[in-house]
Order: sequence, then structure tokens, then C-alpha cells
Amino acid sequence: MRRSILRAALLVVHVVFSSLSFAGPLEKAFEALEVHNYFLAREIFLKQVKKHPAGAWYGLSVISGRDNNPFYRLDSAYAYIQRADVAYTAAPDKERQALKKVNVDHAALVAQRELLHDRAWELAKGQHTIAAYDKYIRTYETSARVADATLVRDHLAFQEARTANTAAAYRAFLDRYPNARQAYEARTRMQEAVYREATADGTIAAYLAFIREHEESPYVEQAEDEVFKASTPLRTIQQYKAFIDAHPKNHRVPDAWRSIYEISTRDLSVGSITAFLQAYPDYPFVEELVDDYKTASLRLLPFRHGDRWGFIDEDGNERIKAEYDWVEPFEGGQALVGRGDRVGTINRSGRAVVPIEYDEVLDPVEGTST
Repeated sequence: MRRSILRAALLVVHVVFSSLSFAGPLEKAFEALEVHNYFLAREIFLKQVKKHPAGAWYGLSVISGRDNNPFYRLDSAYAYIQRADVAYTAAPDKERQALKKVNVDHAALVAQRELLHDRAWELAKGQHTIAAYDKYIRTYETSARVADATLVRDHLAFQEARTANTAAAYRAFLDRYPNARQAYEARTRMQEAVYREATADGTIAAYLAFIREHEESPYVEQAEDEVFKASTPLRTIQQYKAFIDAHPKNHRVPDAWRSIYEISTRDLSVGSITAFLQAYPDYPFVEELVDDYKTASLRLLPFRHGDRWGFIDEDGNERIKAEYDWVEPFEGGQALVGRGDRVGTINRSGRAVVPIEYDEVLDPVEGTST
């Protein structure tokens, strides 16, 4: 009987002693913290890390999160609260119940974490640099402010790339922030910068090199346009044909062919169309010449409508609108027409062969004028 009583007494003493050994140092640390005795509080918390990690790390986080003491450091405070959270999650119920006596529970941990999120956010906003926001995003990844920090960071980085306005700057932005809202615009601007930088000297060789090295670029057609323009400055048949032979894959080749046809058949006569086909049997748009050939074969007659003149065919259908002050019958593939004191020639489709801007056309068949 006496032995049973003795064991019970010893057990009570052990429980009481254990409780006091837990509460004593930790309570003293929080009491010191309450009166801003940070040196004493920190010293005790550090000694309690192994025995009571959740409470000790929490206390250390509070100290490092306040800017009124020499231990202030937000990054450390955040690291401490994360350790406290891990320790609290792993703590047995007995430990958690004991921590309540010093007001450390899940709600306290969450509140401290959110406080650090907010203070770090204000610090990042105050610095307002890419590096500051990057650090916030990287360090406080669970913060609700990460989305805002990402938006501001991406905006600053994109403005930096735009200021440089180089392909390298846009490429660096895309490599670092591929999911940024500005990614599409950055990619578009990068493509333009690549084209601009590669063709800065404006030579045919530069444009051809760009086309060869950037086949998927949306600026390939623009480069091909420049090759076409630079290759045909005088717009002669010889230049157009040389362009076709030198750059058969250029998308302007059809334009070059049609320009050769238009120059060769300006009077739209049966003879000129026939001669063109004989000279250029590889012309790729022969089907398009059928209507021109039919038009060239028409017999057109002058007609008057009000005080204006035009042309009709033998069936009385208007072929060329009555819009001239006077006209003369077709001779070969052209007819003399005039407005006021200006004269020129047109072909059977009504297109000007000799512009109506001369005093006199000496030979409408040849198209000479003065």
C-alpha cells in the first residue's frame, strides 16, 4: 500500500516538474519578448530550439520580424516561422496543449506568416525593382501577394527590354519570364528586332541572308519585297526577268511576270500578245490572257453620250465608258483620246497606254508623244 502511494506521489512530482521545466524557460522568453527585452528572449529561445522547436522558432520569428531591435531581418523571420510550422505540425497533442499556455497555436503561426508577407511586400514596393520583386516571389512563394509581385516584376522587366529594343533584350525577357502577359508582344517585337538588326545595311545580300537564316519569320515576305524593289529600280523587262531567274521562290515573282506582260502588251493588241507568248513560253498565267486576247480582237467604235465620248462593240455594248471630250477610232491596239487640251492613248480595255497629259501624240501605234 505504501509502495503504491509512493509511486503515485513520484509520478505527480515528475509530471509537475516536467510541466514546470517546459513552461518556465519558454514563459520567461515570451515574458521578455513582451517587454521588448529581445536579447534575453532570443537567448532563451535559442536554448529551447531542441526541446520545444515550435515555440522557440515562433519566438525567434517574432523577434526577427520586428524592426525595433538589432536582430531585425525579415528573411530570417520567415525562415523561422516556416520551421515553427513544420515543428508544430509534427508536435504531439501534449506539446500543442502546453504551447497554448504561451499563446502559440496554428492561428498564431498563420498570423505571423501573413504579417511577414505584408511587411516584405511593403519593402519590395518601396524598392520597386525587378530584383526586389524577384526576391519576394522566390522567398514568399505562399503569399497572396505573389501574383501582384509577378505582374509588377514582369511589367518592369518588359519596359527594360523595350528601352533596349534589341533582339537580345527581348529574348532574355522571354527566357526569364516565359509566362508573362507581355510574352506575345515581346516575341513579336523580338522578331521585328531580329529583322531590323539583320538587314540594317539595306543590301540585297543582307535580305537574302535573313530569308535563308529565318525561314519561319513573319518578316520573310517583307525581306522578299525589299529584294524585289532593289532588283528592279528601273522597272524594265530586263530587270524583271533577271529578278525572276535569280529569285524563283520569291513571292513577288508573279508580280514580276505580270509587269513584263503589261510592258510588252501595253497596247493590248493581238500582235503584241502573240509576240509576248512567243518570247516567254514559260509565262505561268496563260489562262489569264484569254480575256485580253478576246478584248484585243474586238472591233470598237466611238460613241457619244451627252457631251462625252467612249467606245462600244459591234453589238452596241459599252466597252469603254464615255468620259472623254473627244476620241478617234482605234488604230492598231490604241486610240487617241483627249480631255481639254491634253491628249493620250488608251488600249481596248480602256487602260492608258500614253497618259493623257501631252500636247500631242505623234504616233499612236508606237505611243510616241510630245
